[in-house]
Amino acid sequence: MTFKTDIEIAREASKRPIQEIGAKLGIPSEHLLPYGHDKAKVGQEFINSLEGREDGKLILVTAINPTPAGEGKTTTTVGLVDGLNALGKNAAVAIREASLGPCFGMKGGAAGGGYAQVVPMEEMNLHFTGDFHAITSAHNLLAAMIDNHIYWGNALGIDERRVTWRRVVDMNDRALRDTVTSLGGVANGFPRQTGFDITVASEVMAILCLARDLEDLQARLAAIIVGYTRAREPITCADIGADGAMTVLLKDAMQPNLVQTLENSPLQQPDRHPHRAETGRLRGDGSGFRGRPRGREIHGYQVSQGRADAVRRGDRRHGAGDEDERRRGQGRSWRGERGRGHRGLSEPRAAYREHEEFRRAGGRGDQPFHR
Repeated sequence: MTFKTDIEIAREASKRPIQEIGAKLGIPSEHLLPYGHDKAKVGQEFINSLEGREDGKLILVTAINPTPAGEGKTTTTVGLVDGLNALGKNAAVAIREASLGPCFGMKGGAAGGGYAQVVPMEEMNLHFTGDFHAITSAHNLLAAMIDNHIYWGNALGIDERRVTWRRVVDMNDRALRDTVTSLGGVANGFPRQTGFDITVASEVMAILCLARDLEDLQARLAAIIVGYTRAREPITCADIGADGAMTVLLKDAMQPNLVQTLENSPLQQPDRHPHRAETGRLRGDGSGFRGRPRGREIHGYQVSQGRADAVRRGDRRHGAGDEDERRRGQGRSWRGERGRGHRGLSEPRAAYREHEEFRRAGGRGDQPFHR
């Protein structure tokens, strides 16, 4: 007996018009910005109108040991929501968007599997509504403006050795991790060592997940530290003058996406990262900081997902992290083990604080330091 592949199942899906899916969440059609017939963005006016509504219940799927068939957190999350809706509950999914890097790597797609999938599966795993391209463009615009500022006189006095803002690309490409830019002569600027990260590791990604509206987004972008002067004074995105242009590039990406499961359950994608915590550069759990509160106000049950350590992070975000913070202040890990600092560093708290000061001053935070 042969079984259908995920993509065969997804292509045979009986999808409903996205306006019907929005109606299940009480979203009027005039507040949906369609991207074709089966996906849409939710307008900011509707999101603002939810202020003050009573929250629904949040169900957090934190981890699962994947089976040989490939079931993981997303499959479990989608299947749970379909089951809740089959029981007559008002439930919806809230998960993260997919990155092209893991999608074309060992991990594969991020839309579930079997008959617990998100559709349109192919579009969601590829370019979708263009959010990742907007983030990549905004991030690299800032990088280009930094180099341009240095080329045209460097009025801010940026120390080229201490430019901390790298470039990003939404792909796994180890050849770009460390590069030398501006080669080729005087017209191309001042050569310096830099590199590329994957788009989901961008600070712009984290800011987009945290921002409440466009004004808050621009304020957070303006505060990004992009480098330091020779006197170790920080240079921000606002100093470069890129925050307004970056905000314009991200204005559509600020709006959550709406799609559906194979059984036509509503699925929101309120934030943009697939695995920003796994990159080792940004902290976060599974789905949107700004998306979860809004999603919980429009349906009874919101099922979201996080990575394996999202239990403690989810607890902290929902008011149960006081003990965690107390332990960290004592130089103990969140498990209460003495002698291990924040992030599990085997160094006293004072040494860790010195390490952080060195990093903020422009040093490489991943390099050893000497007292």
